Amino acid sequence: MMSAVQPFLSGAISKTANLPEETIVEEVEETYIEAWELGLMAVVLYRDNCKVSQPLSSTKDLATQDTTSETETWEALAAEAEAECSTLRHRVAGLEEELSKPKVISPVRSRLPRHRRSRTYAFRVGEAEGYVTVGEYDDGRPGELFAKVSKQGSTSAGVMDAFSIAISLGLQHGVPLETYVRKFTNMRFEPAGMTDDPDLRIASSLVDCIFRRVAID
Repeated sequence: MMSAVQPFLSGAISKTANLPEETIVEEVEETYIEAWELGLMAVVLYRDNCKVSQPLSSTKDLATQDTTSETETWEALAAEAEAECSTLRHRVAGLEEELSKPKVISPVRSRLPRHRRSRTYAFRVGEAEGYVTVGEYDDGRPGELFAKVSKQGSTSAGVMDAFSIAISLGLQHGVPLETYVRKFTNMRFEPAGMTDDPDLRIASSLVDCIFRRVAID
């Protein structure tokens, strides 16, 4: 383009030819010769990065590239850490929700051994007579209680059988004997009155007599 315009001008053209940084001396020489052959009165050459500072550059500064790359790396690590923290927060929230829910612990039944020691007590309350048998674990803890009263097949006998089964299951599921003693002593219903037990002269009910006798032993 410069060679096409030069014949119409009396002076040199103020135009700089930019060369890449990899340009060698021989290529600079060839550029000047080619400009002379094209009839240019002057030519200015500038090789990229030949000065400490320049307004334009065809390549990126390596330091800038390194800084940018390092910044991008840290940003990626920060994003990854934030994602992991978010996941952990969700897990912690889920665990806190699980812990806040009421836990229902199912009791475990501890059955008595096939061969166990037991004690049987005879009692009489008013006109009612009966027997109480208490089966024990090897360590002496009571594990079952059966009461037989009146004539087999009567209403009172059936109620006492059902009551005995309920008490036995409770003992085998961990209910302390002291709890039953505290709840059932001093209950008042018929039959009640004098007993034949020298330690319990008067009972307010069959249940009161049974559990006071068991508590003493």
